[in-house]
Amino acid sequence: SPVWGSSALPVIVHYSGCQMCRGHSFNGTWTDRGVAECVAAFTANYIFADDQSLRRLGLRHTRLGMPGVRPAEGSPLFARHAELTRCMPRFLVVGTQKGGTSTLHYVLRSGWHPRVALNKGEKEVHHFSLDDNHAMGPARYQARWDGEGAQLGTCPGREDEVRGEVSATYLDYPRAAERAFALLPFAKVVLLLREPAARLVSSFNMRWQVEVCGKLTWTRRDCFKG
Repeated sequence: SPVWGSSALPVIVHYSGCQMCRGHSFNGTWTDRGVAECVAAFTANYIFADDQSLRRLGLRHTRLGMPGVRPAEGSPLFARHAELTRCMPRFLVVGTQKGGTSTLHYVLRSGWHPRVALNKGEKEVHHFSLDDNHAMGPARYQARWDGEGAQLGTCPGREDEVRGEVSATYLDYPRAAERAFALLPFAKVVLLLREPAARLVSSFNMRWQVEVCGKLTWTRRDCFKG
């Protein structure tokens, strides 16, 4: 069937020979590293070829070696994507854990600026880091600001809000950055850092309180003393 008024099929045939894997083996013996390098070469080659057909649909891969795709800037799909995500966050606070994210969250949520709007409910959304949360889709993500029944791209009377969220897991979860970039390509990323030794001690104390003592640390004298 025609693709946006063109009867040409958006498909190409791409052949990859063994030449790109030459040099990745050691005297004909394959190591794990050689296999990984060969697979990476094939993947980059395939994605480059795939982009040649995807561009006709207004799509492109985020970068070579990454299977995810997103609308190409200037395409109708890109404009549609921008319209549907206009009620999404404009900034993401991605960590680090025990680096002051809770304090920043409290300040922003307490009305530090009238236009800044954080998500409703618990502090961390984990939409891009936890697979189950991400699988719920962008409409469910927007509902964290607009409530149940939220429609993508629709937030009457709240279009001027600068929305954001704080999820420390986005810093180190493998696919969080890729997922966030695919949905929110122009969102600002805020990263709080802390002196490593002090952060380690604080992280250990949190683990002790949560996993050993429980949340109500004042119910045990040994936990209260730290």
